[in-house]
Amino acid sequence: MFLELNEDEQLVLDTFRRFLDKEVRPFARGLGDRPPSMEEAKDLFQRMSPFGVGAMYVPESDGGYEFSNMLTGRMIEEICHVDGGLGGLVSLQDGAVGTFARFAPQHLKDRYLADLIAGRRTLCTAITEPGVGSNPRNVLTRATPTGRGTLRIVGEKTWISNAHVSDLAVVVCRTSEDPRAPLSQVLIDREEQGYESTNLRKLGLNTWPTGQLMIDCEVPEDNIIGVEGGGLSQTLRSFERARCFVGVISCGIARAALEAAIDYARTREQWGKVIAGHQTIQIKLAEAAADLDAARLLVYRGLALVDRGARCDTQTAMAKLFATEAGIRITHRCLEVFGANGLSPEYPIQGLYRDARVLSVPDGTSDIQRLLIGRNLTGVSAF
Repeated sequence: MFLELNEDEQLVLDTFRRFLDKEVRPFARGLGDRPPSMEEAKDLFQRMSPFGVGAMYVPESDGGYEFSNMLTGRMIEEICHVDGGLGGLVSLQDGAVGTFARFAPQHLKDRYLADLIAGRRTLCTAITEPGVGSNPRNVLTRATPTGRGTLRIVGEKTWISNAHVSDLAVVVCRTSEDPRAPLSQVLIDREEQGYESTNLRKLGLNTWPTGQLMIDCEVPEDNIIGVEGGGLSQTLRSFERARCFVGVISCGIARAALEAAIDYARTREQWGKVIAGHQTIQIKLAEAAADLDAARLLVYRGLALVDRGARCDTQTAMAKLFATEAGIRITHRCLEVFGANGLSPEYPIQGLYRDARVLSVPDGTSDIQRLLIGRNLTGVSAF
């Protein structure tokens, strides 16, 4: 029941799917295993903007579409079915813009939001640091008041999605030298205030730019996003939704792998018949299909709960945990259907396997999700 869309939403999704097949699939093939440039990323966002992409999470009062998370999830899943990395790129942009619209002061929205919605500017959110991963409370980046109406921001961020294609960065930092001071979120404009970025190669999902930010600049004090000192709560609040969307990306990749394996099994012959007629192959495909259905139900249950405004950190942690681990199992089983051909770069399945393997790490590793679920079940924290 969580997968049902109304008639208008289904029409949007069907139209978007045809657009992806016609325009985005050839673009993804042309990229191969490299990330898009900033110009290519912006071109992609601008081509998708007529479908609401870039403004799906932006309130209507701010010029956005304010789609349900259910519809947004289905649209992101369709992009990931074409290319998981590009789905991640788009999902992060759309979510970051929506969060910016919800928390940024009006003067920053007046200056940047229209360009962000249209895809003319790009935005990343920078939390993780070289020594800070699962525990954002330990962030070391500082935004120190200068006494001139500015904040001097110094720090390094790493494994930041869309970093290398970003015009703007919302940086989680401390607005005090006190290491116990609360965290804040501060906006940096690359062109005006400056930060450097480098792209990082990964096991998979390399069409999704992931990079490092080196920051040493001054920004106006009124570039704080939301409430000063409210950065941790704003960051943690976004995790419920973000975890579901990592699960959505995994489901899109797993769907592509399962469809490829089914097509291959129907045409590849061994022992006098197509391999789809062998019991072992059918068992692999059946288990993969069951895992995929279970993952999608958990993910879309989580998004339905987010849409209702319900407290759902347990359910979204379950969705992220199960969907990303299931994605690994599904793509592994599907790779085995291809036999030795599954190891060849001439077939897409090895790339889908590598893409799926990445997703158990970002937005909280699988073990972090287990500990969150365990804490909520017992009332006792193990971390």
